Amino acid sequence: MINDTLFVQQSLTDNLFYLRTIRDFTVNIEISLPVKYQSYIDTARDFRKRCDEYLEKVLELSNNTLLTIFWDTGIFITPYTLSTELLTEKLFGIDLNTVLTEEEEKLNTIQNAPTPTEDQLIVIERLNNDAIILATNFFDYVSSILNDMLTQEIFSYSYPLFYNFMLREIGLYINDLKRINEKTSIDPIFVLGYESRYSLSMKNIAQFISGLADPSQEAIIQKAREFEQRFSEILDEYNKSNLDPTFQNELSQMTLATVQEFQDFLETIIKRILNKELYFIVEPLFWDNLFTFILYFNYLLQGVIYDVKKA
Repeated sequence: MINDTLFVQQSLTDNLFYLRTIRDFTVNIEISLPVKYQSYIDTARDFRKRCDEYLEKVLELSNNTLLTIFWDTGIFITPYTLSTELLTEKLFGIDLNTVLTEEEEKLNTIQNAPTPTEDQLIVIERLNNDAIILATNFFDYVSSILNDMLTQEIFSYSYPLFYNFMLREIGLYINDLKRINEKTSIDPIFVLGYESRYSLSMKNIAQFISGLADPSQEAIIQKAREFEQRFSEILDEYNKSNLDPTFQNELSQMTLATVQEFQDFLETIIKRILNKELYFIVEPLFWDNLFTFILYFNYLLQGVIYDVKKA
């Protein structure tokens, strides 16, 4: 069982990360749907508004409560989040709550977590339950769009692969919030499964880079395909389901090295987009969103996110 302090810290971490993730997913959905599907677009905007409202609550609860070690992972907002939001607004004429990002940049964190009060525990548990409902509704919404895409009932400029990516990530959010509310500790099987799923996410991100790049960017496309192959090989290793601690640690370290290379690769891409050196057929915020997933996996492998110590 996790104690009350970990319950608070893991709740805040999950909600800060995934509520912004859902928020960014809604941007891609709205932009990629033709205007004839206005009801779907309106629903995406409604989800974004609700995420903003919940994020405001989480930020208020996190201020002077969230541990600096979690904040310093960079998984919540990156040095490029605000810039990619503003560029997305400019290029696509979409209205984003950039004030929320500016507020999050000013979040005060602490080195040592205080003992939570009973009222604080009740508020955070209630927030987790509300977030589970929101994420479940969003999961169903994304599923319905994906189904209509596959049956050719609607058209989207996005990939079915990305919709499957969204479903997998939101499923992880829902399951993890349920685990946190039950105060269940992390075990080796959970860690192995989580790392396996994130290896698949890294493979998908590499596929998005190669598929959405300007065809003239042959070097980027080739590099992305190389990462796709490397993560496929890593995924095969995770699928062996070897629970030997030595094997798990060696696999985590090998994966960590690849993820850190991949992080540098995508960060360079984002910088070049903001410097008007690269063009992709997707909103700039899309890449900042995926960059946070790489950062998340980076620190998950190091045991920072779940307080799992790895040699």
